[in-house]
Amino acid sequence: MAYRSAAQDKVFATVYQTNVLPYGARDFEFWTTSRNGHKPNFYWGMDNRFEFEMGLGKSVQTSFYFNTDNSMYGDPEMKVDGLSHDIGIGISNEWKWKLSDPVADGFGTALYQEFEFEPDEFESESKFILDKRIGQNLIAVNAFYQYQVHIDASKGKMTTTTSSPVELDFGFMHFLGNNCGIGVEMKEHNDISQSFGWENSILYAGPSVFFNGSGWMISINILPQLNNFHKTSISPESLVLDSHERLESRVVLSFNL
Repeated sequence: MAYRSAAQDKVFATVYQTNVLPYGARDFEFWTTSRNGHKPNFYWGMDNRFEFEMGLGKSVQTSFYFNTDNSMYGDPEMKVDGLSHDIGIGISNEWKWKLSDPVADGFGTALYQEFEFEPDEFESESKFILDKRIGQNLIAVNAFYQYQVHIDASKGKMTTTTSSPVELDFGFMHFLGNNCGIGVEMKEHNDISQSFGWENSILYAGPSVFFNGSGWMISINILPQLNNFHKTSISPESLVLDSHERLESRVVLSFNL
């Protein structure tokens, strides 16, 4: 079998690229995301995703995920003893269709769709992916829309709430050789809910690095929250720390199968 660099050369930890696996190729990816820094309470969370990717040919690939999330929170002054824990488990199915190539066609473009299912939540995430390779530099932009349905129980009745956040992600990577690179990733997240409308516009940005070896690759980023551009009665501060983290960091480890 001809050697491929791991994980279809996926160099970013958050931002997606347009490339897809060739027909019959398979990858396994392990994602772990750490989330820290809510106010006024102590908060720490960790999300894990186990992904199996497969190339279907004709510029299409699909992926299946097993997802877990674990969060721990409590009163920082310990007025109430102990910490609370939330644990979630879900599955996802992803599809990506490459429309054009970043080298042969000038710009790479792709469409992306993911469905996620948890016992109390459903999410649909749609993305348009754009990327461009210029010499030793790669630029990628993702625009996505997410539709979320959350199920809860109150006073013996089942209730559902919906939200539809939108986000614009940007990645820049400078390749230091064939096997490594250093760059920056940014995401501008907007919470839009059924009850309150457009709540905020949050910017995260920070460094990103990757390294690939013989049949494997690792990507790492660190994204602190920098600003809230759209202050409202729901999110009146310069940082949104009641429902979002002060710092996110992610590691993605990929292997060819």
